[in-house]
Amino acid sequence: MTNPLSEDQEEDSKETEEQFLLEPTETKNGNRYVMVNTRLDYQHRSKELTTLCLYDFVGHLQKKVIDKSDRRLLKNVNEYEGKRLDTDGTKMNERHTFQSAHPQSSSHIIIKRTTPVVPVLLGPQIPRREREETHERYCRAILTLFVPWRTAQGLCAFNETWCEALEIRKSFMSSSSLKIIENIQLLHECKHDRGEHLQQVIAEAQNDSRIDPVLIPTCYGEDQNT
Repeated sequence: MTNPLSEDQEEDSKETEEQFLLEPTETKNGNRYVMVNTRLDYQHRSKELTTLCLYDFVGHLQKKVIDKSDRRLLKNVNEYEGKRLDTDGTKMNERHTFQSAHPQSSSHIIIKRTTPVVPVLLGPQIPRREREETHERYCRAILTLFVPWRTAQGLCAFNETWCEALEIRKSFMSSSSLKIIENIQLLHECKHDRGEHLQQVIAEAQNDSRIDPVLIPTCYGEDQNT
């Protein structure tokens, strides 16, 4: 019988639990279903996309099923190498094959979006940069999103902390990534200022005899990341 997890352990488990989707793929033995997610799509991207960070990969590219037009492009190439397809002379968007290790390399390709999108981050919020107790988690999140990688060891060596790894690999971040990182921090600061202002308003209202106490909030929980 296993012991129940503490609240902290349960929260850590939620942060590290990876989610997968069950999707179809074609193989030499017919169709079957495989477990895939964005992490696999990114890790097994083509060699021409090596310098692209995860945030930009999601924002500018997407996975699609290989159709007849794609198969014409694949005739003269090894579709499992993970390379950019030649679309010169066509109206097709930029296309790339997956590396052979990707479970859908024979049925899907990567295509450039006509209009880039802003990635939506799911799961735990990126912590504030200056919070000491969550700084390792902050560095890990920033590295994962904005530094190009294919393996975890490429982001952080076994003898490094996440903070050390971020300091060493900052030079790999693009100027646009650095701007997004600053905007993430700015959002935290705005939320913090908003919270302080609301608390001030509540305190003033409690001292104002002209306001019905029923209309004053009895509690106000501060965001753990502010």
